[in-house]
Amino acid sequence: MMMDKNIKFKSTMHEVANEFVCPISHELPVDPVTAEDGRIYERGAIELWFSTGDCTSPMTNEVMGTRLLPAVQCGNMLRCLVQNGAVDEDIAGAWMKKIAEEAKVASSRLKAEDGDSESMYKLGSWYTHGVNGLDRDNVLAFKWYQLSAELDNANGLASCGQCYLDGKGVGKDIQRGLVMIGQAVGRSAHACYVLGFTYHHGNGVSKDATETFKWYKKALNFRDGCSTNAVKYMEKWLLNTRTVKN
Repeated sequence: MMMDKNIKFKSTMHEVANEFVCPISHELPVDPVTAEDGRIYERGAIELWFSTGDCTSPMTNEVMGTRLLPAVQCGNMLRCLVQNGAVDEDIAGAWMKKIAEEAKVASSRLKAEDGDSESMYKLGSWYTHGVNGLDRDNVLAFKWYQLSAELDNANGLASCGQCYLDGKGVGKDIQRGLVMIGQAVGRSAHACYVLGFTYHHGNGVSKDATETFKWYKKALNFRDGCSTNAVKYMEKWLLNTRTVKN
């Protein structure tokens, strides 16, 4: 009897969750909004729908306005359902990713606040690129890079130096930026990449293909330390450079 009740309860929770599946993304929305047709949508999905010039309801095909209202209580309920394993993974993928990202950020933040310089650098990088559920924020990115650099972390030094070169999150200071990057290049693939990128684009220095080639090669010779995107970027540049020379 107890087993039957548990099965019935879980089935009911699945039915409840399915009522909130976004008709566009076909997943439970992590940023749910109520549209003028009364339906719940993933904000990004319905905004993209409207951006194409289509102002009809994805559910009824009837013309409707584009006003969207945050569905905060719906979001809270969906989080609770997902965290308690009450919904199928095939509709909870976006939520599971969000929860995993939040846990990753929380873990790194605790380590950073406990003095771990690499975690400080990671937080800065995530704020720079707006990943793991964090919004882009140059000021917070610089804050964490600076704290990392103060502990002589090579990645933190390089990224903090790049902030000074770009004037992002802090006032531009070319000399200070180059000094910080120079302090890190012998110890970090990321630092070599940053210096190569600086020569590539002439950011605070004259453009120099020879120096770019040199530092990109050094970065790639490190066993690890650069993001996948950075590695692809450098490899593509080096390949194109060889092609032009040949």
